[in-house]
Amino acid sequence: MTRKKIVLMALAAAVLGLAAVRPVGAQSSRTQSPLGLYVNIAYINLGTPPRWMAFGPELEWRAGRLVTFNPDVSLWFPDTLRGTIRVVPGLTVNLRFNRVFFGGGVVGRVSEWGIDTDSWIVPKLQFGLLTGPAKIALTIHIPGGGNDVAFGFTIGTRIGRPGRREPD
Repeated sequence: MTRKKIVLMALAAAVLGLAAVRPVGAQSSRTQSPLGLYVNIAYINLGTPPRWMAFGPELEWRAGRLVTFNPDVSLWFPDTLRGTIRVVPGLTVNLRFNRVFFGGGVVGRVSEWGIDTDSWIVPKLQFGLLTGPAKIALTIHIPGGGNDVAFGFTIGTRIGRPGRREPD
């Protein structure tokens, strides 16, 4: 992925984020505590090798009823349990409608991915479902352009209790 595409994607995300600021500020304060902590377990690249397992914390900051910012840091290790363990940071911005959420963001590039690119970040799309204190998400990483796609499946559990009942 070229630097120009990454800059355009970042600008589009910034414009969408700025457009959401005013509506988010007008949302009701009935939402749960604005900060939550999840512990995630994931299986990355369900298609072709190298396949990775990931484990790590994810912080969820609810900027309103609809928008969440989710920074995370995961330990990625090969599914054979042999090889180098990678520390992979990431950031995802999600839109949440009741229990369904979707969003996009970036993660650090794993060196085995995207030989065609020199970028140190990889775009990521995410779709998921919240079920009480747990969440299930399908992620799509695009390490080397449109033809090079890695799928992932994540299960996370919230640590601690929400402040008030979540809105339905």
